[in-house]
Parts: sequence; structure tokens; C-alpha cells
Amino acid sequence: MRVVIDRIEDGIASVELPDGRMINAPAELFADCREGDIVYITPNKEETEAKKKEILIDLKDLFDN
Repeated sequence: MRVVIDRIEDGIASVELPDGRMINAPAELFADCREGDIVYITPNKEETEAKKKEILIDLKDLFDN
């Protein structure tokens, strides 16, 4: 997803979505960005799968004891 940082004030980033809607998000999500920057937000499938496996192992350890 492509978003545009419209403005950053008081720790809040005003972000334009691809459909033109504006949303507010914590500015810390865009730590290295400035107003006018275009940011691409994409999921990381490999890290997601690794995290799911980690959680399953933790649950198994928790409930198998």
C-alpha cells in the first residue's frame, strides 16, 4: 500500500491513503519520514510465519506442562 505523509504534528502523522482518505497514525510509525514522503507499507510473509511458529511453540510449552 502506498501512502503519503501529509503532515506531522504533536506526535501524530496525518496520512493520505490510496483512495484519498486521510487517517491519523502515531508519528513514530514513520520515524525517518518527513511531510510529503511517500511510504510503501507491505507485509513481511516470512517474518509473519516465523512469529506464528514461535507462538505455537510457546503455547505448546505452556499447555503441555
